[in-house]
Amino acid sequence: MGGVRMHVLVSAYACHPVEGSEPGVGWHILLGALSGADRVTLLTRANNVAEIREALSSVHRAKCTILGHDLHPVLLRLKKCLPGGTQAYYWAWQVAARRLVRQLHSRTPFDVSHHATFAVDWAPTATSSLPAEVAKVWGPVGGATLCPRPLLRELGPRGLGVEALRVLLGAIGRATNGKTNARRSALVIAQNNDDARAFRGIASNLLVEPNAFLDPATLPLRDAVNVDQHLIVGVGRLIPLKGWSIALRMLSRLPEYFRLHIYGSGPELERLQGLARRLGVDGRVAFMGHRARAETLQAVSRARCVVFTSLHDSAPGAVAEAIAIGTPVVGLGIGGTRQILNASRRGSIVSPRAPDIAGALAAAVLEISSQPPSPRWNSTRVPRLVAEWYRIALGGGEWHGND
Repeated sequence: MGGVRMHVLVSAYACHPVEGSEPGVGWHILLGALSGADRVTLLTRANNVAEIREALSSVHRAKCTILGHDLHPVLLRLKKCLPGGTQAYYWAWQVAARRLVRQLHSRTPFDVSHHATFAVDWAPTATSSLPAEVAKVWGPVGGATLCPRPLLRELGPRGLGVEALRVLLGAIGRATNGKTNARRSALVIAQNNDDARAFRGIASNLLVEPNAFLDPATLPLRDAVNVDQHLIVGVGRLIPLKGWSIALRMLSRLPEYFRLHIYGSGPELERLQGLARRLGVDGRVAFMGHRARAETLQAVSRARCVVFTSLHDSAPGAVAEAIAIGTPVVGLGIGGTRQILNASRRGSIVSPRAPDIAGALAAAVLEISSQPPSPRWNSTRVPRLVAEWYRIALGGGEWHGND
């Protein structure tokens, strides 16, 4: 990072060397910080510490202090058994960690602090309590993407209730914690343009970069010979906001030789199975349940395309993975799906306001053509990203982008 000696605090509640999603984001940001700073302190959950230390190279281990932080064991048990327990525990974890990070700073001052995970724009952060002389980086963060009004009917009564609560709590959190975090940060990294709009005019520096960081070594190769041109794959939890009812109606509009395999589990399974029967596609759709990531990615690599009908994702890793493998994606132009497909210059985007959305998706599936893998989301880019982020936060350098 320009040869400047630097002590960086990375706050990554979720951080793990072999897991995907949020833990993978924390891991790659940690490695990015270690690639340029001469000293890094990582604050994470206590259960992550041993495996992180084991996975670090000897060079990185020598300049990385790893601190595990957790709340009382009773609160840990409540986290696992109460609805919304993870979010409540995360909130309390951040607040409780504020005193700890201030103590750490008083002993060995930080030049930069980086809140890496969770990637939510509505919760408090431990790093926001550090004094102004610490250059604070917040992100990538997301959460401001809303379900388009014409598609609210897809959620069903229970899903509408969940979405209403999510919107309300998110708006309150964004107006309080989010604005505080943005105002105190030297740099805010938004997952997509929805979040960028939420903090424009508040953040002193703002850029957009989804937190899709993929290790190319974990992705299968797509062999055109083995592609099943009649197989469509969907990946995601079976919850209303994933929009699987739209995908099923899309399948009903395709020729009968097309099949849809959905990888993921969740409370919507019975409702979706009933809808498939009513649509007459129950013999053509398979709910595969939760599978290991490697198995799911192999299925993605063999499919004609991936269909992604999520109604709110900030930076869907499933879309980035398909693009990186070389499997075309047909997705709704919402939030992070639109962001990733546009930045990749791959896939087919269907407007969520199309008058016949199922028909538009079906037409896109029929028209989609093979596309080469894109390196746009490879984790090899993270050290350069992090170096630029920290230069901007410290008042030097400017964003050069990735496209």
